[in-house]
Amino acid sequence: MVANHISPDRVPSGFVGVDIFFVLSGYLITLLLVNERERSGSIDLANFYARRVRRLLPAAAAMTLTTLLIAMFVFSPSELEFSAKGARAAALYVSNLFFAGNASDYFATDTQQNLFLHTWSLAVEEQFYFVWPTVILISAARSKSAKGIVVALLAIAAFSLAMSIYLSPRNASFAYFMLPTRAWEFAIGGIACLIPSRARPLTLLSNVTMTSIGSLVVVLSAWWIPRNADYPGFIALLPVLSTAACLYLLQTNTKNPVRTFLATWPAQWLGKMSYSWYLWHWPFIVLGSALYPHSSSARLLAALLSLGVAAASFYFLEQPLRFNARLVSDVRRSLALGLALTLATVTAAQFLLRLARQESNAPRMHSVTAALHSESTLPLGRCATIGNSPIVKTCEFGSPHSSSTVVLFGDSHAISLFDALRSVAEERGWRMVTFIKSGCPATNVRVERRGWGSDFPDSCDSWRRDAIRHIQALAPSMTIVVEATEYVQGHGTGEESWAGVSMLDWTLGTRYSLHELSKSGSLLILVRDNPEFVSSVPECVGRSFAHYWYSLSNCLMPRRDALNTQLWSQISKSLVSLDNVTILDLTEVLCPGSSCPVLDKGYIMYRDTNHLSESYSLTLAPLLNAQLQAINRVPR
Repeated sequence: MVANHISPDRVPSGFVGVDIFFVLSGYLITLLLVNERERSGSIDLANFYARRVRRLLPAAAAMTLTTLLIAMFVFSPSELEFSAKGARAAALYVSNLFFAGNASDYFATDTQQNLFLHTWSLAVEEQFYFVWPTVILISAARSKSAKGIVVALLAIAAFSLAMSIYLSPRNASFAYFMLPTRAWEFAIGGIACLIPSRARPLTLLSNVTMTSIGSLVVVLSAWWIPRNADYPGFIALLPVLSTAACLYLLQTNTKNPVRTFLATWPAQWLGKMSYSWYLWHWPFIVLGSALYPHSSSARLLAALLSLGVAAASFYFLEQPLRFNARLVSDVRRSLALGLALTLATVTAAQFLLRLARQESNAPRMHSVTAALHSESTLPLGRCATIGNSPIVKTCEFGSPHSSSTVVLFGDSHAISLFDALRSVAEERGWRMVTFIKSGCPATNVRVERRGWGSDFPDSCDSWRRDAIRHIQALAPSMTIVVEATEYVQGHGTGEESWAGVSMLDWTLGTRYSLHELSKSGSLLILVRDNPEFVSSVPECVGRSFAHYWYSLSNCLMPRRDALNTQLWSQISKSLVSLDNVTILDLTEVLCPGSSCPVLDKGYIMYRDTNHLSESYSLTLAPLLNAQLQAINRVPR
């Protein structure tokens, strides 16, 4: 999981570490509860929760409070506000609910900048602690043997897995973040510790072989699982069952390579540090990326530094409190400590939330707030196709009875330029008709996007085909194509780069779509895509406005990284034989030098990493008008 956070491109499916963690937790907690019940005839719930408090809460509170303090001196007010909300949710053990409600999926760009995103899995874990003892007690009361518990866990696993499979393509956020769709992973771990030992392989060779294969599958799952899989869903069975099988087989005293490796000092030490490192690594990575946005090694160095802090937390905070004699001997003291830590963390988060809101309203932040909340005047619900719908929606603007009809065709980047093009259309007396689907390019490529559901690629393909047929039938005077290119593999810094479209396929797909559009006899204008940045532009500018030491130069993007020059060179060459196609290029305005700016004419130019802010986009209307006027056959 840490490797995935350091380099999501190199370890694309490292998030399976969460699934492994849930299986391990289900195994250990079930074993602990069942053994206690068999030993004493019941489960001491107060003592169980007191142990969880001492084990988890001091370290989590220390991480949260320290991270919030540092964020005050690094983050912009809007970033601090969002992170304070995340901290509050984490302290109340509901951060999974918070992030499920505030992001389209785990990999969404805005969510990725939250310092407490990683605590969603801890929230699921803590919710599991509240539920699981009752599950064990009730199921054990109905049967005198472990079979009753196994049957109950099988029922939970079946229902939860079915829910996960059903919801993963339909409601990705709920499926990923919530306990009901993750409970089956805990249940599988619990079942692994309750299956009788006689069911294990009897021979040394079979045990070693199966354990080695299972361990290899667990490790390779971090690369094998497709980037755009509906997750967790059915495919999560791969790491979950492999982990459970390994846990079951390793219960024997058989010597095998896996058992030998796990017994080594480094593996044992990392195992001890795992919870602490889990807590600290993500805030370090996010803050490190904010401080050094263009450093390729910042994330790695931040993760390594966080391991040192995690070790200090483990030895000087977690262990002393976990085994403190006064706390261990009195359950009430442990529970009171947990309540005090929760209240302290919530209070600190509330204080910073109020401070962040005050700072957001400061005059120097008005332009940042305006960019963050910049919205096109295009009525999205009525005029743009959203989500998995394949239905083509059209709206008309400008002069409805004009003899010159102009079509705007594309994805969300077309929405960004809508206001500027609408201004041109109104000035020139054109009738403008929009054909827009968010996340779906005009280029004829299959686009799969994590968190958008497995139906999205088909809906995008269907929408594009129908939109092109509508445009052909409309036979407009001019068709303006505006689309993002961040879908292309090796280009794009946001979630869209997961689409992984090759440069060749994108070039061929662009030519195909434009060739089909040319059948309408329309003049075709392909607008070159705007630059893309590594982090939210308004947030970065906000940091420089809020903190005198944070340089605005951190927000600029080197031209070579912001623009896919090689792609546009290939596209230009491929379109030479299409006489009625012209590329409209705003690059010299959006990126006039070796670095692409973020401020122009007093406006913040982008509302996130890659969409032009609507207020700035409107300032481009005169330039667009002039460039269009210089093109032959453009309606006069």
